Amino acid sequence: MHAALWATMKKYNISTNLIQVIENLYNKATSAVLFNGSIEDWFRTTVGVRQGCLLSPTLFNIFLERIMTDASEDHEGTVS
Repeated sequence: MHAALWATMKKYNISTNLIQVIENLYNKATSAVLFNGSIEDWFRTTVGVRQGCLLSPTLFNIFLERIMTDASEDHEGTVS
C-alpha cells in the first residue's frame, strides 16, 4: 500500500488492524481479461483501486484528500 495512503488513514484514526486488512486485500489482488468468451491468464494488479469494490470510492477520496492537503500546504490565498 502506498505510504502516503497509510499515513492519511492513520491521520483519520483508522485502526492499524483495519489498515492491515485493506493492505492484505490489495496485496493479493489479481485480474484477468475476458476476451471472446474466454478468460485470459490471471495477473497481479499493482496500481489503482479495485473495480467494483465498495471500499474503492472511500480509499480514492482518502488518497485525494492527502494530495489536496499536500498541494495546498504552502498555498496562501483562495482557490476558486
